[in-house]
Amino acid sequence: MMGKDIWVFFLYFETDGSRSYSVRCEKDSLAVANGSTSATAVIKVVDGNPPKILASMRSNGADYERIDLILDRAIGKGSLQDSIQQELATLTRGDDGYKEASWSPVKGNGVEVVWIFSSSGFQRGNLKDLLEVLGAGGKETGDFIIADDPAMSYQIGLMLEGGSKSQINDWAGFEFVKNLL
Repeated sequence: MMGKDIWVFFLYFETDGSRSYSVRCEKDSLAVANGSTSATAVIKVVDGNPPKILASMRSNGADYERIDLILDRAIGKGSLQDSIQQELATLTRGDDGYKEASWSPVKGNGVEVVWIFSSSGFQRGNLKDLLEVLGAGGKETGDFIIADDPAMSYQIGLMLEGGSKSQINDWAGFEFVKNLL
């Protein structure tokens, strides 16, 4: 259109019911410590279609502001530059010191969508509604994941934020492995 920016998104999700993946995680636990506080997360992988990660997070001490269990996704292997982080569980000072979390990949549902709009008429709410219908996971004002894929890079991390806003991290990478039929 003359004098107007037009945005076009083409979204396609492949479904292949015969594809089956398991998850391989490089560690089965994460640990961080700061002053008198220590925190651990035990990670368990459950096979299935889709596979699932179960984690239990425990903390001792009160020398922290918050402890987060984070999932980090990035496009492409070997690069976490353009990543989306998702909080799986959070403990804040005063919590009971134990939380459980689970995560399984977001699966695309075999649809094609063309979404066209003028940049001047764009409303994030409309796009957010469309993404939610397609099964996207994400924050209200943040990034969205339409589908997880074995070609993406994944890691799970335990982050302890101390009183001086210092962060102590422990990370474990994980990947999808195609199951042989």
